[in-house]
Amino acid sequence: MMSKLEHFDQVLTFKGIFSLFLIAWLVFTMVILPTPASTAEATVTDDQGVDRPIVVSLGDSYSAGEGIEDFYGQHLPEAKKVLEEDWLAHRSENSWSGMLEIPGLDRELSYYKDQYWFFEACSGAITENLKNDQKRPYDRKSGLKDPNAKVTYQFKIFEDLPYGTVDYVTMTMGGNDIEFANIIYDAYMNSSTLDKDYIVNRLNKAWKLFFQDDGVREKLYNAYHDIENLAGPQATILIVGYPQLYEPGGKSFAVSKHEIEHINNATVEFNNEIKKLVEYCATEGMNIHFVSVDEKFEGHRAYSRNNPYIHPVHIFKYKEENLKKDDKQSSYSMHPNYEGAKRYAEAVQDKINELAKLQAEQEEMDATNPTPKEREIVMVLDGSGSMDGTPMDETKKAAHEFVNAVFKKAECNLGVAYYDDQGYVSASLSDSHTYLDKAIDQIDAGGGTNIEAGLQMAENMLQDSTAKKKIVVLMSDGLANTGKTGQELIDYANQLKAEGFYIYTLGFFFGLDGYDKTEAQSLMEGIASEGGHYEVTDAESLAFFFGEIAAQASGDKYIYVKIACPVDVTVSYNGETMTSKDQESSVRTSFGSMTFEQNSDSSYEDYSYNEYEEPSDTDDRIKILRLKEGVDYDIEIEGNDYGTMDYTIGFVDEEGEYNDMRRFHNVNITEQTKIDTVAGVAEETYMYVDEDGDGSYDITYRAEAGGYAEIVDYTYLIYIGIAIVVVLLIAIAVFIFIRRYKISRYL
Repeated sequence: MMSKLEHFDQVLTFKGIFSLFLIAWLVFTMVILPTPASTAEATVTDDQGVDRPIVVSLGDSYSAGEGIEDFYGQHLPEAKKVLEEDWLAHRSENSWSGMLEIPGLDRELSYYKDQYWFFEACSGAITENLKNDQKRPYDRKSGLKDPNAKVTYQFKIFEDLPYGTVDYVTMTMGGNDIEFANIIYDAYMNSSTLDKDYIVNRLNKAWKLFFQDDGVREKLYNAYHDIENLAGPQATILIVGYPQLYEPGGKSFAVSKHEIEHINNATVEFNNEIKKLVEYCATEGMNIHFVSVDEKFEGHRAYSRNNPYIHPVHIFKYKEENLKKDDKQSSYSMHPNYEGAKRYAEAVQDKINELAKLQAEQEEMDATNPTPKEREIVMVLDGSGSMDGTPMDETKKAAHEFVNAVFKKAECNLGVAYYDDQGYVSASLSDSHTYLDKAIDQIDAGGGTNIEAGLQMAENMLQDSTAKKKIVVLMSDGLANTGKTGQELIDYANQLKAEGFYIYTLGFFFGLDGYDKTEAQSLMEGIASEGGHYEVTDAESLAFFFGEIAAQASGDKYIYVKIACPVDVTVSYNGETMTSKDQESSVRTSFGSMTFEQNSDSSYEDYSYNEYEEPSDTDDRIKILRLKEGVDYDIEIEGNDYGTMDYTIGFVDEEGEYNDMRRFHNVNITEQTKIDTVAGVAEETYMYVDEDGDGSYDITYRAEAGGYAEIVDYTYLIYIGIAIVVVLLIAIAVFIFIRRYKISRYL
């Protein structure tokens, strides 16, 4: 099983260990008590025979509700408590899971305990306790002792419920497996001024435990799949995260600011890694989702001056029946109080409501659109860490516009995938606008750049498609640094193209320059199908070119022109001008666009371009023009340096692919050179070259469909013309001579 997670190692950072530490703290508070288990029978229908949803709540102390009184069985006589499993597990009557409202039930889950809601979480639980009984030794002042007391393994409930009847499973789990209770205790009891690296060193040991063979990471991975296997694939599995523990600036005297910062950062990182593990399982087809609760606790964490939602640390233990106002067992420490449980419930309820709405929309979509389309498109977005913030916001905006544009122009199914260190399916192939928009909005940024994984998601989504046209639209903001890179990645893309995929690429290289930018451009152009690469300079351009790709993918035809320099290019049509030499002119017009790529053969450092930046007098950038088909465009080319020019013009066939590429190679360029050519659909393309700028053409090139240009030599026509003139003159002379000769004879 670890082999499936090996590439995941790169995702986990050193900070992640701190997050583990956090979880452990949640676990620090283990209540010491015992009991035999009671078996619950599932009731799937009510008295009227109406199907009711079934919910199972698993997990550790954060799911059990440790620190929130009253507990089930708390007020039983002492002699009975040792036999009451709910009491031994410290399952709170006010746990967050009991506050949830599930579609199909009229009240909160706590009302339906042991009927439709099965509460199996136990304080102090580790992943092993999902499959094996959990010892809960009981020793109270009453004198009752049972060191072998236990809580029945949590997966036992699935043996009692009919397979396939569970609708939801909720769970928090992980911290106790890392054995962080001692670390948390020491962080509280030991002064960081004596050893600032104390916590870090202790966490390094726990980190090894997390990643070792058969370690905690793999245990969590296996636990998620075990839940699916036991509950059934229909069950929605909700893995719930943890809040940051300490409120920055709060009154905590035993823990330093340095330690608080590490603990809080650890929480964030731990949640991120658990989220990635959940998302990884989702890519394998599991109906599993991560729920973040951290924002709900913002401003109200432990030691906050404003109504904290988390208990502070208490070292001494007290018996629940004799609790004073501020006296709590140490097991209550750093656990949510009642207000905290309400915030947990809000976060999970939001996710349940969101998923229920998406499910309803999906069911509606499936009912109204079960058939494939002639075009099926997968949009693959970059979700790497460098896209965080404004770039991701702009990408989502552009993606929404892409969906709009495609659906306006064509009957198609559209899917959405994204990638960071791995690939993810955000939306399966669909023609539901709402479904796709929501899927786009849920994409987050973080991690590395695994372009291969993004392409794999697209391949998986389209491999069984019967569509006539299978299209991938891939966006990236940089070089791949995970998975296949360089030529290996291009080879993989070529394999997909050979199998019938048409690939568009958008290079959103706002953060690159110099060699890195050139290499990234070359990579994306290599991945793209012929004529399918777009260079994007800013967020506004991203939306524009997404729209242009949407038009092409929907069947609109564009003439493709690539000019590798050193020249300036101007195209005018219907009152609009598109030029590379005038910063006031737009490179995006109603009839087409012009983009620029850095020339890998250039001796200049960088010619990245945007509309607010005046290009150099010597413009060695590669110009890419895309002009709407149906018009003959006059293209004017002027030399701005000495060198050679490569000019390529391409036309799409009925399938929308550039199978007719005409190439003009090694055209000599000087600062005086002026060239005229026409971009229009024709059997042949001509290029007229004025080498010295005197107004007359010195060389004419001609290229036929799919061919390389040749110089057109008209000299023989001149000779033929001269010969004809000479013959005519001779004929006239002979005629005159004969006439005169005849006349002279008669005289």
